[in-house]
Amino acid sequence: MKYCHHIFTLMEVVIAIAILALGLVAALSLSSSSSKRIEKSFKAWKTQHMLAQATEYFLLVGADKHIPSEIFPYGDASASCCLTDAEEESDTEKLQEDWSLKAFNIKISENGKTISEISVNKIVREER
Repeated sequence: MKYCHHIFTLMEVVIAIAILALGLVAALSLSSSSSKRIEKSFKAWKTQHMLAQATEYFLLVGADKHIPSEIFPYGDASASCCLTDAEEESDTEKLQEDWSLKAFNIKISENGKTISEISVNKIVREER
């Protein structure tokens, strides 16, 4: 019985290390791009969530109210709302005297820069 000892040549070792290195580079590249996409998606979700919270609050309590930190717990962001006359469609029926269609213009700002905004129409009672 003969034993065959196969010793790897230097070229085989270098090629194996190169293939392993390419595999590691590809895996690290995928990991890096995935984490960047996750961070971007989280930021978009957070912005949308802040806008939804602020919109619900202002539509429920009114445009002139200040949103408390218990409802809007984002220290680096702020929400504001201004009430304007809504652009009425030509086929909109005339509302009763003390009711009108208003637009709630809600903005989310971060460090003084507007990051998201929405305009929602709502029928509100005119204050006399």
